[in-house]
This record gives sequence, C-alpha cells and structure tokens, in this order.
Amino acid sequence: MDCRKRLEEELREAAATGDEEAVCAILEKGSIDVNAQHQINGWTPLHWAAQRGHFRIAANLLKNGADKTIKNNKGETAVQLASDSNTVAVLGGEPNGDVKPLKDGQSFVPNYLANPPFPFGSLHQQQSLIENLPREEISSAYHRSTSYCQPYINMKTDSDELVVKARVANSAETDFIEVELDRPHLNFEFLVTTLCKELEVKRELIQKVRKLPDTILRKDKDVQRLKNLQEVELVLSNRAISESSRNYGPAVSPKHIDVVY
Repeated sequence: MDCRKRLEEELREAAATGDEEAVCAILEKGSIDVNAQHQINGWTPLHWAAQRGHFRIAANLLKNGADKTIKNNKGETAVQLASDSNTVAVLGGEPNGDVKPLKDGQSFVPNYLANPPFPFGSLHQQQSLIENLPREEISSAYHRSTSYCQPYINMKTDSDELVVKARVANSAETDFIEVELDRPHLNFEFLVTTLCKELEVKRELIQKVRKLPDTILRKDKDVQRLKNLQEVELVLSNRAISESSRNYGPAVSPKHIDVVY
C-alpha cells in the first residue's frame, strides 16, 4: 500500500473512531483525497463521521472538500447514516428515522452549545444566546465559531460500551471490523455469538477465540478484561475448509465478508 492510500485508510479510521487530532493532522498534509471511498463498501471518511455521530469531524471534512452527496455501495449518503441531530444539522439534512424530528417552535440546541467547555458559560446562558436562532443557521454558526484543528476537549464516551476490532484468522481478508458490545451483557458466550453474527461465521465452526497477539479467550473473566479497541480473531476448525467454497470464498482460507474503513 502506497503512502497516499495508507493516509486515506487512516483518515477513514480516524473519522470512525472520533480522533479529531488525527483527522486534522492527516488533512494538513494536503496530499490526500478527502472523498476516497473504501474499495469494498464505498464508505468515505464523511460516512463514518456521520454514522458515529462525530459532528465536529464531519464539519471539518466538509470544510476541507468532503462531498456529502457521495453514496456508498448501498446507495447511502452521509446524512442518511447520521446518528444524531447535531450531525444532521452540520450536513444540512433532515432528521432520519433514528433521529427524533423537532417539534414546531422547539429550539435546536447542539451539544457543542448545550455543553460548552469551561469558562464559556452554562446551558442557560448558551440557550439565551441562541433562542432566536433559526435551525438552518445552526450549522453555519458552528462553522463561524471555531477553527476545527485547534486543541479540543475529548467528547464523553459511553462507559457501557466496549468496541473490539475483529476478523477471521488466516483469512485472505486481513482487515478488521469494529464491533460494539454492551458491557452489562459482556461474557464469553455473548462475545462469540456477536462476533459470529458480525463476521457471518457459523458458531459450530469456531475452534477458539484469540486476543491478539497470542492469548486465548476461554471464560467470562477473560472477556471482561478486554480493553477498548482490542484486536480479536475467530480461529476456525478444519471443518471450515470443506465449507469455504460455499461460505468463505477461497478454499485455502475463509473469506472475511466486511471491512471497517
């Protein structure tokens, strides 16, 4: 993979994980296609930022030439994947089915105004400043209010969610996918069942689950010690080889169906 392709991959990953600092650093290099699509799923950095609700990154990408009309391989634009009202507003779209539409007369208060970093005032003070601001001006107001590559305060993460990077071992496809797991339900069986579903692998074909680089997961406590963005892989039994032509692609190794970035 050449340097340019690698940077495009890193930009998609940074947009997906919400790493604003990395996004700024990559964009500042100036020799990258901000609209580069993944060769398999067609997702751009803007698709990932929208789907994960990283509205600051989405705004930065738009400022640097991201095209919000580009569709992925399923025909979806970034705004159609947007997971929260802040991101929808930044992209200039209408709320989708997953975002509650605003009621008549209801003010739209983005998180960056509702929860300003100290010492920029309380929620009441911020609301008083924007109570007469039309919804269509929220996005442009945000663009005017900040330089996106300035130092930032990390957004709050959901402590009830664990994200692991998963793939099928010894597969021709070496990319990982990110899988979200609810910590309250986290145990060995839940992990295996979820990974099988996400990677489209039959449960009976699993020989073992490996925490990279070299640790086997065997019980609930092993799984509960996993850290965020830990890399894991499913190791398939020999039986999987006989079914590979039907389920996994090349006979020499199972094919990993999906990719993340």
